[in-house]
Amino acid sequence: MFFSELVVAGVRYWFDIECTEWRIVKGFIDNLNQAILPLDLYAGELEFVIDTGFSGEIILGQHFFDVTKDQSSGRTHAILTGGSSEFFDTCKIEIASFDRTRSVTVIISPGDDCLIGTDLLNPHLLEVDYARRTVHLHESSI
Repeated sequence: MFFSELVVAGVRYWFDIECTEWRIVKGFIDNLNQAILPLDLYAGELEFVIDTGFSGEIILGQHFFDVTKDQSSGRTHAILTGGSSEFFDTCKIEIASFDRTRSVTVIISPGDDCLIGTDLLNPHLLEVDYARRTVHLHESSI
């Protein structure tokens, strides 16, 4: 059972949400107020910034990319925040996601980026609590 809290006019109410097997990936808010989630990759656990303006799955800096384990799956065109557009190499990797393996497309960045986009977050529930400095990604039962 999953319980949620609602505060109305200073009165705290608790109610349960009927769902099965909710699991949580726990993250945190860093000193730059960025929401961070850890992901296990072949290089070990990396901390990823959640970027809700990025509609892909993962952006990973090229120095994290292991050419001995990952095969390039081509290139993709991306329109960046400032309106410029670029082409980036991509690869497919397997990640652990809620005790399962999931194939994701990684955009390889020339920088040190480690970003999670909305395609990886969907259809899960993302909870960012700046007051408590916590981030929780709840597994969807959908």
